[in-house]
Amino acid sequence: MTIASAGVSPTTATFPVATTSFIGNTAHFALITASANGTSSQVDLTTTPLPSGPPVASVTLFPSSVGGGGPATGRVSLASIPPTGAAIQLTSSRPDLVQVPATALLGTTASSVDFPITTSATGVSTPVTITATGSGGAVGSATMTVTTAPPPPPDAVRVTDARWAQINFKGGTLTVRATSSSPTAILTVFLPGLDTPLFTLTNRGGGNYEGTKALESDKPTSVIVRSNLGGSATLNVK
Repeated sequence: MTIASAGVSPTTATFPVATTSFIGNTAHFALITASANGTSSQVDLTTTPLPSGPPVASVTLFPSSVGGGGPATGRVSLASIPPTGAAIQLTSSRPDLVQVPATALLGTTASSVDFPITTSATGVSTPVTITATGSGGAVGSATMTVTTAPPPPPDAVRVTDARWAQINFKGGTLTVRATSSSPTAILTVFLPGLDTPLFTLTNRGGGNYEGTKALESDKPTSVIVRSNLGGSATLNVK
């Protein structure tokens, strides 16, 4: 390509560069060389592959209408299980009224993931769009109506089992089972005195939740299970 620059004493020139989209695991490299008056300069151009993975199939809200100040649960479903996991970007059209996490992460064993939603009080019922953007830019969305009604009461949470299995001198696995009056709650395990979540329980359906976590520590004395819908419960570890 030959580039001609206008002007009395030009020192720079611009030129277009076109790239082709591709899917893969590695980046591609190209060497661009410019020559003028017997001298040359080179620069590397790196192009990265498009994100791969199943597209967003749907976004579902539980419930789709809630009194301002109340919590809710959202669910992003993909067309299939992502073989290497997936990071779903979440946005709200009115973050002053409906708040969602920036990202929802899927592992390699499920095609859907739940995320917590919080809302703020409003003086007029307002529809708000929640959008999920997945691999390759695939988008799904759903609308939540924030109403002037009072927020719903917290769900009723009960920890039915908290069991420790010693593995070695210092470490073991903690298994927790719990129930919620809501079949779409997100239940998270905490240890007393700590604000950092330990792990999130898997929703087994019908308001039943369970999960296991390996810990390099002594046996905990008790666990606290908190719901994104406001409920919580505590049980001593056996």
